[in-house]
Amino acid sequence: MSNAATKTHEADLQAQNVVSQTPDTAGQVSESRALRCRFEAPLHTLIAHTPAQVKPLMDAVEAHAKAGRWCVGYVRYEAASAFDAALQTHPADGPLAWFAVFDRALPWLKNAAATLAMTPAPTFNGTAR
Repeated sequence: MSNAATKTHEADLQAQNVVSQTPDTAGQVSESRALRCRFEAPLHTLIAHTPAQVKPLMDAVEAHAKAGRWCVGYVRYEAASAFDAALQTHPADGPLAWFAVFDRALPWLKNAAATLAMTPAPTFNGTAR
């Protein structure tokens, strides 16, 4: 493994081994092992607006993941008919599926919640990067 690849692998392992504090069922805070990562600057943004676009998008997500990239996103309930035509839903008011593809995960910052609170939320304009 090259030096750069080793550093990336080490950063990914570090991101996977973050210890976070989470409330248990009694409301007490306890330490637990959790995968908590942050991501910056996606390589690609994949967007499906129609049911016919959902399966190819999911195939692309799978290919990126198998190539070692991190894929972060969602598939809406309204995308159900892409998987089974008998499943009918209400029209969606946005993309049926959206994923961003990253080359690596970065470690979670301890003060990330404060940083996120001060950062304006991105807006979706309907175009892919």
